[in-house]
Amino acid sequence: MRLVPGRECGECTVCCVTPALYTKEYKKAPGIRCKHLCAVGCSIYPTRYTPCRDYYCGWRYLDFLNDDWRPDKCGVALSTEPKEMVPPPYELGMVFKLDSEPPFAFRRPLFEYVAFLIAANKVRVTLVVSGPPGFYPVETYLNDVLKDAASNGDLAAIETVFFKALELRSTEPHLFKRELAV
Repeated sequence: MRLVPGRECGECTVCCVTPALYTKEYKKAPGIRCKHLCAVGCSIYPTRYTPCRDYYCGWRYLDFLNDDWRPDKCGVALSTEPKEMVPPPYELGMVFKLDSEPPFAFRRPLFEYVAFLIAANKVRVTLVVSGPPGFYPVETYLNDVLKDAASNGDLAAIETVFFKALELRSTEPHLFKRELAV
């Protein structure tokens, strides 16, 4: 993976909070702040755990994304799925991990990009919604659900799916599985 030159995490710490982390040395439940996160970033950065060393969000390696797509600014962390996880007929998998409500100014570019990917019919689009702290996220594949909306440029239908997904945390909390004791 080639990172975009000059593009650094900066103040973004979404990947230090949102995912669960399980290593021999350390276990962290999803949605819980990593104990190594400090005011200037990771306090063990030079010797951080392998999953932390190996992970980069899509904003770090997808050069067509501008600074508005940094996860802490837009509420969405993008990533690609490993090719072996993507079923035919798709050539690529794109994951949109929704951690918070996207800012109003960012919504149109976000929903246009989702529509573009689905309409092209070559990318499997997954929406992942973070659960409450200590709970695993839920996910769904959007291609079949939003195929007509994407083809017709119906961004309102895409927006509705994203916001209903965010509402699940308060309206359907039983969908999120609690993290077992770590």
